[in-house]
Amino acid sequence: MGTSVFKLENVCLEKKQKTGITHILSDINFSVDEGEFVCVMGPTGCGKSSLLRLLGTTEIPTSGRVNFFGKNTSEKKSVSSDMLRQLGIAFQSDNLFEWKTVEKNIQTPINIFGLKKEIDVTGQTNKMLELTGLEKYRNCYPHELSGGMRQRCAFARAFVHNPKILLLDQPFGALDAITRKILGIELLKIWKEQGKTVVMVTNSVPEALLLSQRVLVLSSAPGSLVREIAVDIPYEERFAELGENKKYIGLSDELNSCVHEKRTFVQEVK
Repeated sequence: MGTSVFKLENVCLEKKQKTGITHILSDINFSVDEGEFVCVMGPTGCGKSSLLRLLGTTEIPTSGRVNFFGKNTSEKKSVSSDMLRQLGIAFQSDNLFEWKTVEKNIQTPINIFGLKKEIDVTGQTNKMLELTGLEKYRNCYPHELSGGMRQRCAFARAFVHNPKILLLDQPFGALDAITRKILGIELLKIWKEQGKTVVMVTNSVPEALLLSQRVLVLSSAPGSLVREIAVDIPYEERFAELGENKKYIGLSDELNSCVHEKRTFVQEVK
């Protein structure tokens, strides 16, 4: 076991609504080690995005503890700028600044964390534009982009400051199948070559099995952790035709069955 980047202990999350209290997450316990690639799956509305926001310190648990390198992020005073700059975040909503060009949007983390002296801003921006196929759109504004291009811009922004940890909420959800696979493979290469820690929400079983070392499966709301599935497919085999890989076929059947289990079964497991 490596150094623990995230450790969640008995985490519950509730939100006050006009109609009462909504229970979003219930008794979540898991850890993510440094250098791991973990995918999170589960039914719509089970709290996957909320879980990612807890890791990114933009949500505070109602009860329990979220540890980031051993520090309790529920206590805001323990969250420093140095900690936050280690994070690269791309949420499901692209959250682009409409008044900034693609190029300027991508450079946002560099400016926020004051990294202009540490990073080759032009070189790194060009690298991200090339990676996401947005070179021709660098001077365009978000309203001039398609949904897929906006998502690619948000993906580039998450990577531009070379963070150690990536929190990705369905970063390829709005992309066509070809672009999705290309960026998925690039992400896999970056993870392997640079030793990044990645936690990624996805609704795609093939994507989870292509990318991750471990899949966490949540129940329907309120989301609780019902399964952890190890993806023991060697890195080198993931670039071949996985549809013919026996391990992949077996894991795909297991994960599909698990993700689509009915709530009644989940309650019995708990």
